[in-house]
Amino acid sequence: MTIAAEDPRFVVLAAPTDQPHGMREMTLATPDGHRLVIGQACDPTGANAK
Repeated sequence: MTIAAEDPRFVVLAAPTDQPHGMREMTLATPDGHRLVIGQACDPTGANAK
């Protein structure tokens, strides 16, 4: 969440969350009103959690 933390024009709509389809995703709103979903592959079972 570095971008949102550094630039108040970006709004975090959904914090990073592990999804059941194997992705960790977060959603941001841009100053222009666009929504960005940023994702990273993860293990949905939590077996590799640190």
